Amino acid sequence: MDVRYYRYPEKLNIEKSAVALGYFDGVHVGHRELISLLVKEARERGLKSYILTFEDNLSKTKKTQSVIYNISDKLKIFASLGVDGVVVADFDSVSRLSAEDFVGGVLIDTLDAWVAISGYNFRFGKGASADSHALSELMEKRGRSAVVLEEQKINETSLSSTAIRELIGQRRLDEANAMLGMPYFIEGAVERGLGLGTAFGFPTVNTPVRENSPLPPGVYRTAVEIGENLYTGVTNIGSCPTVKERDIHAETLIANFEGDLYGQNIRIYFLGYLREEKLFDSVDELREQIYKDKNRSIEENGDLTWLETGLN
Repeated sequence: MDVRYYRYPEKLNIEKSAVALGYFDGVHVGHRELISLLVKEARERGLKSYILTFEDNLSKTKKTQSVIYNISDKLKIFASLGVDGVVVADFDSVSRLSAEDFVGGVLIDTLDAWVAISGYNFRFGKGASADSHALSELMEKRGRSAVVLEEQKINETSLSSTAIRELIGQRRLDEANAMLGMPYFIEGAVERGLGLGTAFGFPTVNTPVRENSPLPPGVYRTAVEIGENLYTGVTNIGSCPTVKERDIHAETLIANFEGDLYGQNIRIYFLGYLREEKLFDSVDELREQIYKDKNRSIEENGDLTWLETGLN
């Protein structure tokens, strides 16, 4: 399912909307609750549901270079959550506005927002001077309204994109995925590699790693989505030092799959950490380890279904 995609401050031609506000890095469980509230409020009020978010440069907003998902990935997740459209603004285009100009000029005059929905810790206006309480007051002054979602937790732990980035960086994928509400993934077209895997008896596919991903090098237990099907995978994030060092990329062995995937788009879900990438003494030693990794992944993944990976 596709969503309407707009860039602010282009002319948008949006009428009578409900708007959810935020950066939505990771689109984690708390974000999903906020978007669910957006869709519910829009439906009940006879409005269209829109998300207002920002470009991928988190260094300006959160003082970090690492991003969980880029805007292309987030648009696909937003579409699966049933919103009507997404408006993407360059952070600089709105960060210099006063709180009053943001609400009046952006939310009301441009997006025709009749209700604005934010998290409890949302801040806006020049110098992040205004909070969710100010959002409610400013919307009400214009005859509109705001809904603020209270803090969301999992097992008494506050949900935050910062915490998820740290967990992914520590390879604690079970905890990160629980907060995300689905397994962390990378997606891209299969590239032509060096062809050495096939020659050595373990054919693999090569895909790029998302720029500024928090995922560190290592070997991971994965699920690979090809079309409508899921396959168990073993994915190495790194430079493949045993056979020939390359730039950092993702190299994946797909269990029980045969076919030519060059140029096709695949998605790789990271389900668990297996081991560090290492330089083996020989290709035979590498081959033996890869088969161990594959068998372990098959056993731990079990009979993959959409339900088991949180994608239904």
